Amino acid sequence: MVSTGGGAAQAVLRRVSTASLIRQAVSEFQIREQRGSAASFQEVLKQTVGIWQGGDGLEYQERIRQEWP
Repeated sequence: MVSTGGGAAQAVLRRVSTASLIRQAVSEFQIREQRGSAASFQEVLKQTVGIWQGGDGLEYQERIRQEWP
C-alpha cells in the first residue's frame, strides 16, 4: 500500500473509518510480509519518518482522547 495522502484523507476517499483503514493496511502488510514482498519494518520506519507534523504525538493523543464520550 503506497500512501497518497494522510490516513484521514484516505479514509474519506475510501469511505471507511480511519481505524478500518489502519486495519486494512496492517493486514495487507502482514500478507506481503508472509510472501516476502513487504518492506522490512526498519525500511517502513525510514520511509515514514517525519510524516507526523502535529507536534508532540502523546500530547495530541491525550487531547483527542479527552473528546471521547
